[in-house]
Amino acid sequence: MLHFLAPSKSPLRIPNLRKALILRPPSNSLATLADKRKASRQDIEKLPEHISLVEFREFLSHPPPVSPTTSPLPPSTSLPLLKTIFSTFHLHYHSRISSLCGEGFYTIGPCGEENLAASSLAINTDDTVALHYRHLSPSILRNWTYRSDSTYDTTSLKSILLDRARGYTVSLSDPITSGNHCALGGDGSINNAHFLASINLSRYAEYNKQKCPVIFGISNNDLCISLKGNNYLSKFLESTGIKTFECNGNKVFDVYTTTNSAVEYSRKKGKPSIIVYNDLKRRFGHAATDRQTAYLTDLEIEGNRKCDNLEQAVLDIVGSGEVGWEEVRVCFEEIGEMVEEMFNVASEEDKVTSRFQQIEQASQPRVHVPRLLKNKGYNALTASGRKDIMRKNMNKAYAEILEENERVVYLGEDVEHGGYYLVTDGLKDKFPRRIRDFPPDETTLIAAGLGYAQSGLLPIVEIPYAKYLDCGFDMFNEVCCSNWLSGGKEGVGIIFRLQGFDRGTFGGNFHTHNTLYMPPGLDVVCYSNGEDYVRGLRNAVKQAEDGRITMLVDCTDLLNKRHLIGKDKGWLRGYPEGGEVLGVHDVRVYGSSPEGRGTIAIVAYGNGVVTSLQAREELENEGISKDDIDVIDCMLLSEVPDGLTEELQKYSKVIFADICKEGQNPFSTMLPILNRSIDKGGVELNKKQWNLIAAAKTYNPLGNLMTFLNVEDVKGAVKEMVK
Repeated sequence: MLHFLAPSKSPLRIPNLRKALILRPPSNSLATLADKRKASRQDIEKLPEHISLVEFREFLSHPPPVSPTTSPLPPSTSLPLLKTIFSTFHLHYHSRISSLCGEGFYTIGPCGEENLAASSLAINTDDTVALHYRHLSPSILRNWTYRSDSTYDTTSLKSILLDRARGYTVSLSDPITSGNHCALGGDGSINNAHFLASINLSRYAEYNKQKCPVIFGISNNDLCISLKGNNYLSKFLESTGIKTFECNGNKVFDVYTTTNSAVEYSRKKGKPSIIVYNDLKRRFGHAATDRQTAYLTDLEIEGNRKCDNLEQAVLDIVGSGEVGWEEVRVCFEEIGEMVEEMFNVASEEDKVTSRFQQIEQASQPRVHVPRLLKNKGYNALTASGRKDIMRKNMNKAYAEILEENERVVYLGEDVEHGGYYLVTDGLKDKFPRRIRDFPPDETTLIAAGLGYAQSGLLPIVEIPYAKYLDCGFDMFNEVCCSNWLSGGKEGVGIIFRLQGFDRGTFGGNFHTHNTLYMPPGLDVVCYSNGEDYVRGLRNAVKQAEDGRITMLVDCTDLLNKRHLIGKDKGWLRGYPEGGEVLGVHDVRVYGSSPEGRGTIAIVAYGNGVVTSLQAREELENEGISKDDIDVIDCMLLSEVPDGLTEELQKYSKVIFADICKEGQNPFSTMLPILNRSIDKGGVELNKKQWNLIAAAKTYNPLGNLMTFLNVEDVKGAVKEMVK
């Protein structure tokens, strides 16, 4: 443990508060964090955390008189609570030192809120919690209680501290993220959309007499990074209508008893409640890079730093008679030495070095599915039996998987009565507890899907219109990055069904949106017909069962489509029985015969397949034989399917017909990847002619189809290519 003396015997203060603290970087020639720490001694002495550490040591060396009090804490938890509070302070202290030395990479601090550790003593270890990154102390004590089975042994605590040090130093051995991030907790405030959506859903549940035993904990320092709260919290609380408990967040006994009261209320009543931990201070700024002097006065900064929350915790616990002053002093120093040792160990461990590993951790491994369509033609795998429109095959498919897998639940807005396009028609009657409507808020809906998945269910989350995904996009990205954030260890199997996509005159741009978002960790597929959709849905379920996330994109115009040309009923499909599964790497080739091959390939998906087939038919009447044109249905959009790479070896001319907007479409991403991979069969890419066409780069007007990819666009591209 580093033992530094105070800069002087005069009252401690941070020098040059009106200027940003600039610290010298350590020498790169120093091998270890311990070496760098010694070399940076003078800079460390300037840290406000170090100044406060020296002050606290002085307090412990000259203890004031204490008032006797009675502890309400569970038996034998006072010392573990105190050790947790000290651990939190020391972890933050060494995170700042490690950052200064170039060995730590996360400095958002929990100091000022260490005493909230007492809240975890009021909660069962099997209760689900979601903590803010400033709530490190409740996380540590909760973890310690669980790991040690309430014995609070030193070995368990040391293991927890090592794991936390690994997070700060991004060690590959970090058990949570495997060195990808420092996962102390999540982000949020009472103004955050995720929090407000949660509050709204809990109020909705309570109003409808549905059990919702959830507790919202608010740590109130009246400051959101630089924005002052100006006591807005009190006004906000008035508007919630939720039972609210308040306490002084600096007093550990008050924190425990108030949390316990809220827990008893929510558990007994099955209702939401709020706990506000008041009078807290953010002691050392938001993070090491925080320029507090830009928005706080010197007096405010110094007042926050000198917050006596650690002293208050010691006075309360010593006053109860369960711990003595000497034990407190020894405990503080031992915890400090332990944390320093753990940072030394963690900083020497391997870091993330492989880009390939980062890509692999974005999602769970894909479950292998044999290729069904490889080297097959137009008539391949046509399901027998009654042929029907795509929507009815989809409805039957969802009924099938709900019947076969009791973990499957279907969530959405207005899905209980069949949804906007009748895809879930009748399913509520067959599966009354597993088809559930949620209030029309996509953040809530997507978050509920994540919660269902984390609880062991397999949710299908229907987004009513593609444009509405924007409303929950941040939560959507949180879901998609969850596997990566766990270092590839915690997959969440979810199926998103994105409807209200592309071609249509109803609702204008907001109901015919044709831009797709494909963050890492997400498989995006778009099927053009009911037969492939059924097989593809079965595959999506297989992938979700192994923790993978799939988004099925439904083109509205195809759901009730019967005819391809005239009144030929050419787009009706049979229902594939026998559990046939279509993997994402398959593509379907529409040619004039299974044996024949055209010279031009049109690659499309969804509506683009129908549009391209119709263009091919019209070109036949304009002097270009349809035998020369094949249409490749590329169903996987988030990466290049193996089947597409294989098929494109066979064509000298290729047109990519994308139904998404120009510049914001999947094929724009695929083209450079194909450029690097297509030369597997000995055909040089520069001898090929390729072209990309897409929908107009604008918004879709109400009652008009002019902005969507159309037959004339495809015909024009073919004619240009055969000149």
